[in-house]
Amino acid sequence: MALSALQQIAALPAERAGRGGERILPALPALARVLPSGGLRRGTTVGVSGSSSLLLTLLAAPSQAGSWCGLVGVRSLGMLAAVEAGVVPGRLAVVADPVDLSTALEFDPPAEQVEQAAFAARQLAEQTHEQLRERGLACTRIVIEAETEHGERRRRVWRHDGPLSVTGITDRIRWQLDGWLNGTARDPGPPATATTRGDRPTSGLVLVRLTPEGLLPGDGRQLELWGEPGAASGRVDRALTRIQGLLGPDAVTTPVVEGGRDPGRRVRLVPWGEPREPVEVTGPASPRVAGGAPDARGRRGAGPEEALPWPGAVPAPAPATMHDEPLPVLVLDESGEPVGVSGRCAVTAVPAWLSVGGAAPTRITGWAGPWPVDERWWDPSGRRRARFQMVAADGTASLLFVEIGRWWLEATYD
Repeated sequence: MALSALQQIAALPAERAGRGGERILPALPALARVLPSGGLRRGTTVGVSGSSSLLLTLLAAPSQAGSWCGLVGVRSLGMLAAVEAGVVPGRLAVVADPVDLSTALEFDPPAEQVEQAAFAARQLAEQTHEQLRERGLACTRIVIEAETEHGERRRRVWRHDGPLSVTGITDRIRWQLDGWLNGTARDPGPPATATTRGDRPTSGLVLVRLTPEGLLPGDGRQLELWGEPGAASGRVDRALTRIQGLLGPDAVTTPVVEGGRDPGRRVRLVPWGEPREPVEVTGPASPRVAGGAPDARGRRGAGPEEALPWPGAVPAPAPATMHDEPLPVLVLDESGEPVGVSGRCAVTAVPAWLSVGGAAPTRITGWAGPWPVDERWWDPSGRRRARFQMVAADGTASLLFVEIGRWWLEATYD
């Protein structure tokens, strides 16, 4: 690399903040212009094929800035060329041949019963666990693949909030096979991962394969004197995971509260065992995870103090009852004329009467708003609404919105 290029690297900052709060590692100006964020996102994986020079140029600036870089599956890299390209060798880790940690068990003749396959699953789980232990590793995810004699396949990723034990792996094999062979599990995956969708396979099992993921140092755990802490939580986890194995991953979910303007859409149901970090939407295609933790795709986000505001969001408290479908209502002024909202989000008259679903009007004793929302104004499917909180004389508190001149009851406060 020319001296001028090395001088450009030396002048680059160590890292900077991207639009979504993620840390961006430096890149040469010529490359920064073609990279999505003007650099490399910290903690990401970059695949390069066909050009070793491009690979070394990508690594030069981050390693010069003090970041660690790893090369996986590269056998013929010229280290001298790397140094000449500006790569700091002391900041480079080379893994020539990634170790295949998957284990497999074949059945001959094919296994027709769950008990037959589950008995052998313990041996497969012990083999996987021992293989990880020899390398000082543990796993928090396990991919279980099963195949029948007729080529039907079922694949699923099981997650756990800590290292998976032999018993934990064995249980998950049994639950997956039990749900599939008995035809009770629903598979939400793409057709490529399951040729039968919710139906029993037409032949016996011939193969079960385990692939550990989410690897971390196998430091072990020191249990308390009087037993393992969180035993009750462990029993709950086993029971709910068992239900998932029988009925499918989406059969058990937990709610996660996220940012947003619509109270009904601020709660996302996450399958049990999946990461539960809330995702803050920072742009049309820039979801991020609040709290700085990576999401399922490795994306990082800003902490809670950096969360973006949501103009038009209804203030607390949130309504306790969200209606599946909004109910039509009438909002009238003192003279009985409909109340509207102008293009500048101002009411045309003071709301005085509220009629829900054609019932007799009830006196409005208090109201607040409007909170205007103009979503996706550039898209034909975008919506423009204004929300109001209203309290009726009978004590009923409601969340309403007006859209295209019509009023709707969205939720009710208990």
